[in-house]
Amino acid sequence: MAKNQKKMAKSRKMLIAYVPVIHEGYRIFFEKYKDGELLILGKELLSQFDNLARGKDIRMLPPEEVLKLVSAWQIFNKISVANAGDLEKLADEDVEIVANKDEVVETFLNKYLQNKKVTWDTTFLRWEKKNTSGETVVTPNQKISREDFDKKIMQLAEEESQKSVDWWRKIGAVLIKEDKIIISKHNEYVPGSETPYYEGDPRINFTAGIRSDLSLVLHAEAAVVAEAAKKGISIEGTSMYCTTFPCPPCAKQIAFSGVKKLYYKQGYAVLDGERILKDKSVEIIFVDLG
Repeated sequence: MAKNQKKMAKSRKMLIAYVPVIHEGYRIFFEKYKDGELLILGKELLSQFDNLARGKDIRMLPPEEVLKLVSAWQIFNKISVANAGDLEKLADEDVEIVANKDEVVETFLNKYLQNKKVTWDTTFLRWEKKNTSGETVVTPNQKISREDFDKKIMQLAEEESQKSVDWWRKIGAVLIKEDKIIISKHNEYVPGSETPYYEGDPRINFTAGIRSDLSLVLHAEAAVVAEAAKKGISIEGTSMYCTTFPCPPCAKQIAFSGVKKLYYKQGYAVLDGERILKDKSVEIIFVDLG
C-alpha cells in the first residue's frame, strides 16, 4: 500500500443504554466498551413506556443525573443523553452500535435504527419483562446423579405427583433425612381439590409461566415445609427431591428452611430461584433417570 494512500476511517463505537440506576454491574458493563461513546436514553424516550412514565420504577434516576455519575468514572471519552432526534441522526452515520439486550433499548433501536447492525451484550443488569417471565436452563453444581438411591426416591416423587389434580402441572416432592423418607407431598388445590371445577382457575387467563402467583394451588415443596413445621420436624441438613425445579417462592422456602441438597429431574429456573438456592449453599443436583 502506498504511503500516501489514506487509511480507511474507523467507524465510531456507540454504546446505547437504558440506565435507571448506578451499580457495580453497570460499571463492569461499561468497562467492556470503554473505547467507545455512551449514549444514555433520555426522558423523552423513556416516557413512551407507560410503566416508566407513571413512575412505577421508583428507584429510577433522571438521565441527566446518570450522566453526571457515570462521567465521574472517566470511562468514556464522550457521554450524552439521547432523544428521538439523536437516534434518527445515527441512522445516517457510520457507527458501530453496541447495546445491552434490554426490552427498553431493543424497542427504540428497532424503531429508529432498524437498518443498523447491533452487537447485543447479554450482561444481566436489571429485571425487565423478558427475563422476569422467561425460563432459563438450570446449571447444576457440576453434579449429575445416576445413583440407584436417587433414582428410586425420584421415582417415588414422580408417583406422588400423580396424586395431584392440578390442571397445569403435577409436582411431587419428597423430603429425605438420614436416607429415610420423612415427608412426601404433591401440589394440590386449596381449600379443596374441587375448587377449580366450580370457581374456575385464575391461571386460565394467562399463558404458561405468566402470573404463577395467582395459582389456587399449594405447591408440593411448600406443603413439605409446612408439614415439617406442623410436626416439629427440623429440616436442617435434609435433602429434597422435586420432580420439577422449584418456582421462585418455593425455592426461597427451600433455601431458608435448611435443606442442603435439592434434587430435580426436569424444569427451568424462573426469576431468581436458582441464585437464591446457591447463595444459601444449597447443592443443586440433576437426577438422570435414563
